[in-house]
Amino acid sequence: MIECIPWTTEVDSAMTDPAGAFCRPFLRAEVNRGVSKLWRCTDGGSSTAYLVTRFDRHPDELVIAYCEGRDMHKFAAAFLEAARAQRVPLRIHTEKLSIVRYLRRYGLRLQEYVLRTELPT
Repeated sequence: MIECIPWTTEVDSAMTDPAGAFCRPFLRAEVNRGVSKLWRCTDGGSSTAYLVTRFDRHPDELVIAYCEGRDMHKFAAAFLEAARAQRVPLRIHTEKLSIVRYLRRYGLRLQEYVLRTELPT
């Protein structure tokens, strides 16, 4: 089951991947303002994943800004199909090479690298 849900303390507790810690406060604010949507994906068993999506303009595209959880491969096809149904490209942000490798089978390709540094205080 894939359902759009509000951001709650339960979601904060479930999202624990250290790789996404820096962006979760920003994403939480975006979901709470209605700019982005939070999706909980479950298979009725042990697989639960969370995705944050938004729809960007100029160019129009569906963006998966964040994903975390178990067995993402069980749910990825549904989001790809949603983008195809809306006839818009799909862009996915991830820090995990395993997700990049997995999504290549669906025709997604690596387009850019992003480098970041913290400013000294």
